[in-house]
Amino acid sequence: MTNTEVARHIEAFAAAKIAEHLTGDWTYSWLKTKRTMGLCNYRTKMISASRVYVGVASVEQLENTVLHEIAHAIAGFEAAHGPAWERACVEIGAEPKRLFDASTISPPYTWCMSCKVCGPQRKLFAKPRSKRSESCVNCSGGRYNPEFKLTAERL
Repeated sequence: MTNTEVARHIEAFAAAKIAEHLTGDWTYSWLKTKRTMGLCNYRTKMISASRVYVGVASVEQLENTVLHEIAHAIAGFEAAHGPAWERACVEIGAEPKRLFDASTISPPYTWCMSCKVCGPQRKLFAKPRSKRSESCVNCSGGRYNPEFKLTAERL
């Protein structure tokens, strides 16, 4: 399946599962987040999955993310990842565990902060917005030193 086909499949899957398991005005939408795969927003009654993970995560992982968030809606805000949420997961066919693990599923980083002396320091998903300069912690001894200024490089 192409990424577009996967996205359409997940949208249809989410709509069907929301209709099957939730009452009221619950809806589905996509997120643009990179640090979380899904979200249950109790205030807006919105179940969401991150579109960034289409093409990175498997269809099964995305479906399970939707079910995971629906289980949160069923169990209620106070349940968090406790026993009531776990029961809701089992009832609707979701794995009762946290699904996101950045070490195994991660969208590609696009930027890197680098030191001209010791090299890459940390990878970023987006270009840094701050105009404030940073220096390399390793080379500058933990205090700002313009000699060891970090620069943003596109990967």
